[in-house]
Amino acid sequence: MDTLVNMQTLGEQVLLHRRRARLSQQEIAARAGVDTMTISRIESGTKKRLEIETAARVARVLGVSLDQLCGLGTPAGDGMALASATTPLELSLARQRPLETPKELTAQILSWHEEEGMPLQAIVQRLNAEGVPTRSGRGKWYLPSMLELLNQYGPLYKKDRKAFMARYGPARATAAATPPPAPKRPRTRKAVPVA
Repeated sequence: MDTLVNMQTLGEQVLLHRRRARLSQQEIAARAGVDTMTISRIESGTKKRLEIETAARVARVLGVSLDQLCGLGTPAGDGMALASATTPLELSLARQRPLETPKELTAQILSWHEEEGMPLQAIVQRLNAEGVPTRSGRGKWYLPSMLELLNQYGPLYKKDRKAFMARYGPARATAAATPPPAPKRPRTRKAVPVA
């Protein structure tokens, strides 16, 4: 069994996941706490060795496992534990009100990832566990298909994200389901006798 990681494959995976995440080499480097040149050399395949800690940081920033980043795939038992973290109550609530548009689904995915801190692979497993239909209506969700959805329907710039989430996000759906508060009764003043 070969224990060495193919650096060319690693570079291709970093480039692929970075582009799907719409991040620059500088953004990846800053979030992972490494030099921009390190990311550039990894992607080009010119870096000969890579510390495991650096690879793990880059994988974490990209929202993938270290195995995926190295081109080894997902371990069999790893994903099921993440998918089973969803409570039955959440599953029943998700089935009661299906997401109607791809933009609503995109907003839900962004919410899970950014607000709850779920890794992208765990979100894929959650979508499959909750039975959310794919865009084609058949098959299972995979990381590339979910990233394609995010790239197509998600906000392009960070400045647009707040308006997008306000319009399509899960908080909007719960606010619409909650009835408005009852109007307050006007206060009447008691007449005070004048002396």
